[in-house]
Amino acid sequence: MGKIIKHTREEMFSIIEEWELSGMNKKQFCAQKGIGEWIFYYWVKQFKSYREEAACGFVPMKAKFSQAHTKAISVLYPNGVRVELPETVPINHVLALVHLA
Repeated sequence: MGKIIKHTREEMFSIIEEWELSGMNKKQFCAQKGIGEWIFYYWVKQFKSYREEAACGFVPMKAKFSQAHTKAISVLYPNGVRVELPETVPINHVLALVHLA
């Protein structure tokens, strides 16, 4: 029996976006990526629900802090886009990026 690999929500959403651009059907894509079809179908359903919520307006963002060697501010948007900023960036610039200003 094969080893089950757990992916984060962000990883799976990125994989689904890759599948959408690939032109392959789900079965072909899953075989190429080594992902179980039932897992992929589950995440596709979650992704579609997420997109519907995002289209309706507010989507919560998460702040993630790490103990990396280089200090930086990382803003991860719901669509998977990540913006990395040095910690010296003024807070008003960060707030503008997350639409809190």
